[in-house]
Amino acid sequence: MDKVRSRTAGSLLLIQDRSGYAGTRMTAFTTGTQTIYTMTRYPGIRQIISLLGMLSMLLAKANAQDIFISRNASISFYSSAPIEDIQAKTEKAVSALNISSKAIYFKVGINTFKFPKSLMQEHFNEDYLESDKYPYSEFKGKIVDDVDLHQDGHYEVTVQGDLTIHNVTKNYTTKGSIDVRGGKVTSHSVFNVRLADHNIKIPRIVVKNIAEVVQVTVDADYLPNNGNS
Repeated sequence: MDKVRSRTAGSLLLIQDRSGYAGTRMTAFTTGTQTIYTMTRYPGIRQIISLLGMLSMLLAKANAQDIFISRNASISFYSSAPIEDIQAKTEKAVSALNISSKAIYFKVGINTFKFPKSLMQEHFNEDYLESDKYPYSEFKGKIVDDVDLHQDGHYEVTVQGDLTIHNVTKNYTTKGSIDVRGGKVTSHSVFNVRLADHNIKIPRIVVKNIAEVVQVTVDADYLPNNGNS
């Protein structure tokens, strides 16, 4: 890692590097005579700027009034397994919607998902999704129905596109809904993701704890991209 500066403050190692990460939290676990350290990286302002920059590049040729942005979209997932149910949620996804072309885009930092149990969160980031190696998931798709999103109303829609998780991209087709009211847009969708489709491997020792198929729920509130959204 190309460090610019770093300093330690208790268990928090603050690192500013060219990747834009604001810091790395170091946690120490002592077992007998051995001390094990785990590290979790947190995105800094460059990551946020980068995400919004990608949205701008994706929709650069569109008319400004057609672009709607969500900076705090919600993504949650749930799996039901024989031993225990697992769920997690983030409200730090970003999304863009072009209401003319009906192109839609999502991107989320993997380590922003929060779990009820901290141990499961560690396994999720370090063992299953490997968020240090593959820090983001993204979806690039399009609403395929003949709907006019310039008009207020409730629309049941079909979305097709490519979802990348764990550096594996797979094409999905899913149902969702779009509501347009007074210049604001909201979207909702629920779909299933098969872990094996994205090369996410579950150790045999915990295979009964985690379902092979995970239910994903996505909600976003959009505002016009006029500089105030």
